[in-house]
Amino acid sequence: MDVRIGMSNSSREISFETELSAAEVMSSIEKAAKDEQRFVVFEDVRDNQWHVNVQAIIFVEFGSATGRRVGFVN
Repeated sequence: MDVRIGMSNSSREISFETELSAAEVMSSIEKAAKDEQRFVVFEDVRDNQWHVNVQAIIFVEFGSATGRRVGFVN
């Protein structure tokens, strides 16, 4: 699952690919906000960790993890 997270006061989004479902990502964010945690932590498919400030999240966008096409497509 491709995930993009928009952050306040930043012109760039956080983008990563994770094995979590959209529901699991949203559940993690909602739980962190409810428990008044400052950060929520995600791990991507390359074992990188992303520490995201919960209060700064503006949007979360989900996409499929399909491969990118290379070359000419008819």
